[in-house]
Amino acid sequence: MLTENKTVDNKKINKIKKDIKKFIGLIDKQEIPDISAGDCWHCLMKDEQGKNLGDLTNSEHLQEHIKEGYLTGSLLYNAILESGYRAEQFYILKTMNLKDSFKRSLRKYLYKRLLNTENLF
Repeated sequence: MLTENKTVDNKKINKIKKDIKKFIGLIDKQEIPDISAGDCWHCLMKDEQGKNLGDLTNSEHLQEHIKEGYLTGSLLYNAILESGYRAEQFYILKTMNLKDSFKRSLRKYLYKRLLNTENLF
């Protein structure tokens, strides 16, 4: 029985990784979006301590982003900040069109939340 569960888990993990990879590929197909009031509220809104609403609830909204191909500036901004960049660097990276920085940050951000790890690259 343990082997069956492990196989199911591996299939689920591989599917999530594949979906994340496809979602991150959107960065290459479009301009890096600006942060706007039309962004997902779970990514855009923050509490008093600066945590976004998505991190205060669950990761279902991130799964919806992936499912719908809804790449927002707020999601990328949160990923960039968590990677150690400063707020103003978001706009510098965007202006310089450094998409690899956004892709790495977003991959790490999504892996951490959807796979509960940062080391499955």
